Amino acid sequence: MDSQQTKTHISDVVTASIVFDFATFYVWAVELFLEGELEGGMIHPAGIKEGMFVPVYVAGFDQDIIDAVDAGIAAVQDDTIDLTEYFFTN
Repeated sequence: MDSQQTKTHISDVVTASIVFDFATFYVWAVELFLEGELEGGMIHPAGIKEGMFVPVYVAGFDQDIIDAVDAGIAAVQDDTIDLTEYFFTN
């Protein structure tokens, strides 16, 4: 295999990202704190379900992938997928 065959072509790379929505995080945290439901000294699971992770795509991104990501996010938000099964929390 020559070096040309081993290079990843830009067309083979998924160009997307995730933005952490700090505004949503702070509203979530302050509301829980004011309600007395945000205990100190522990990890509080928060993220996709609370709308804190927002996918970002470049122009012309494949709509099938966007739809699949949206379906995955919806499945987390409606508890079809429970991410706490995959991650240690307290």
